[in-house]
Amino acid sequence: MEEINRSTTLLELYNYSFISKRAYGACMRSGITTTSMLLDHYKANRDFSLIQGVGRKANNELTEVCQSYLKREQHQMKDDRSSIPDKFSKLDEFGKMLVKQAFQIMKEKLSTRAENILARMSQQDNV
Repeated sequence: MEEINRSTTLLELYNYSFISKRAYGACMRSGITTTSMLLDHYKANRDFSLIQGVGRKANNELTEVCQSYLKREQHQMKDDRSSIPDKFSKLDEFGKMLVKQAFQIMKEKLSTRAENILARMSQQDNV
């Protein structure tokens, strides 16, 4: 599911064999044409049984596609967060100075948690 993103069309999902022709047709008839729209429907309803023409099998496959995508998206967000200190440590001195100045300017708007993370990053840099 690596090549799929929120702008992927349902036709592409069908062509990649992630969904059946029945699931594809039912979604298209109900106006769901992209992965983003599919995910929005899933988040709002938690399944697809209210869509005309979606039976148990189609509901299961559409739900599975959404759950897989959301799990992958959540995993990517965790990876992105954990790599921030690594990215900061790779900056040259001028880049670090610019980032620190920008954070100082925005510090009043940051949460306590964000301030603590920035303080730890700064301390790691000075060690």
